[in-house]
Amino acid sequence: MSGYMGKILDVDLSRNSYKILDLDMDMAKRFIGGRGLGAYLLWERLPAHADPLDKDAPLMFLLGPISGLLPGGAQLCTFFKSPETGVTLCHSIVGSHFGVELKSAGFDGIIITGKAEKPVYLKIFDHDISFEDASHLWGKSTFNTEKILKKELNNHRVKMLSIGIAGENGVRFAGIQHDYYHSAARGGSGCLMGSKNLKAIVVKGSKGFDVAEPEEFYKVYNKIFEMLKRARTEERRGYYLVRWGSSAGSMWHSDVSELDVKNYREAHWEDIDKISGFEFERKSKVKNRGCYLCPFSCMQLGVIRDGKHAGRTATPDFDSTSTIGAGCLVTDHDGLIYLNSLGDELGIDNISLGNVTSFTMECYERGIITKDDLGGIDLTWGNVEAMEALWNLIVQRKGIGEILSLGVKKAAETFGKGAEHFAMHCKGLEFGAYATQAKHERGLQFAVGDRGGCHHYGLTIKEQNHRVMADSLLVCTWHRHFITPDIYMDALNAATGFNFAHSDWDLLAERFLILARAYNLREGIRPLKDDILPLRVHNDPLTSGPQKGAVYPIEKFKKDRENWYKIRVTNLINRFKN
Repeated sequence: MSGYMGKILDVDLSRNSYKILDLDMDMAKRFIGGRGLGAYLLWERLPAHADPLDKDAPLMFLLGPISGLLPGGAQLCTFFKSPETGVTLCHSIVGSHFGVELKSAGFDGIIITGKAEKPVYLKIFDHDISFEDASHLWGKSTFNTEKILKKELNNHRVKMLSIGIAGENGVRFAGIQHDYYHSAARGGSGCLMGSKNLKAIVVKGSKGFDVAEPEEFYKVYNKIFEMLKRARTEERRGYYLVRWGSSAGSMWHSDVSELDVKNYREAHWEDIDKISGFEFERKSKVKNRGCYLCPFSCMQLGVIRDGKHAGRTATPDFDSTSTIGAGCLVTDHDGLIYLNSLGDELGIDNISLGNVTSFTMECYERGIITKDDLGGIDLTWGNVEAMEALWNLIVQRKGIGEILSLGVKKAAETFGKGAEHFAMHCKGLEFGAYATQAKHERGLQFAVGDRGGCHHYGLTIKEQNHRVMADSLLVCTWHRHFITPDIYMDALNAATGFNFAHSDWDLLAERFLILARAYNLREGIRPLKDDILPLRVHNDPLTSGPQKGAVYPIEKFKKDRENWYKIRVTNLINRFKN
């Protein structure tokens, strides 16, 4: 099939069985792939109000019709009902090479249900599929799992997804790791994978891809490649991504008062230069890493060169190093890089982990919890050793770690004593690394996003539409700054033979976003009750920086939210009219 491979691998771990399903092309044209297709399949396959950790709850790994075909088209969409929020649908995007390898094996996606009797890993070598014993891997880190399996299989070119100790032990914000430092992290995909006793998925493919109109597709491919190559040197955002990676953004976001500082209490930090991407370049950077076919290579691989963690490698990014760094007032650059790498090794969502840690630090500072509650840990701001000790409790779910492993929302409900006021989440998903008192559109994004407090929903209607389409086509969302929707629609048509108009971009995007909202409504989410922000955003003015005194007044927030509802509903009504 043009663009698509035409097959979905449907796996039942309870029976150690699988079926290879034909992809319904009418469904594919309506929902494209990735995030759009995931919302449809989750609606169809999981009954309303089902437990997200039920053995029959699906964990899906989905591709799109131009996966592996374009520069930046190496993304994979993980789709599921969130074990952390308990109610919302969730998706998590991971780049690098797994998605392309899965497509090369002949599949547009994998749907996994059931629970294995003992730990297994799924091996997919083209259509040769087997369930392999993973008992010897249980308890291993994500890094070691990847090393061991590549050695056992005598093939260092296989691609894999794996979970760490956090996923095995049911930490609700555990993620799935790929290629050492790529993470499908948000919402608890690793927790769901661990609940199924699935340690890893290993894939190797050998098939080629077909496109409907090769000459036209090559024209679009070359246009995109040249635009991205030019953006590396001629556009400010492109240059900084290539040279410093996303973690350099912490400096700029601090300068305009929108960086998570001290559990979102502040938004500007005088010490940010000590841990930014610029400091990483000076002290640690070794080389750039990139996803399949991408000329950007925006990930920065570095090594700690001195001290107790010398030799440790890491690939930091903005959100994880910000919530772990500025969010917890860590000024030790090497300590931050170590913690960032450790989170990936444990198989955990570093964004949520940093948020949970800073929340716990504030509870400790305020006397809501004590040193005895923490098992003797002196959890003061910036204390790297104390943070590592706390993380060990969380991933082992021991002591206070049992409470914290459930996420900041449930921890605040358990602690009480006003902790809910500064538990920074929406719908149970922790905020990304942005304070919102001064940057109000960030707060609105957290509130109305279908996953909860995630920064990848989009600040504007236009950006929201672009992000959901990028996540359905499975192209890099960063490239929205350089590649326009009409070019992607030309690529989609040339690859598949579809006849979409450029204007269908927004029609498709709205279909996917409305379906996601409908799913959450079915699960019990109510907009006026659940599309809300923590009281800190409305009531605690910033006390430093260029936006000192700023808050997001609750009445303004309600008006902004109402306006967003009106725009979305109006657009929907107009679609029906037309």
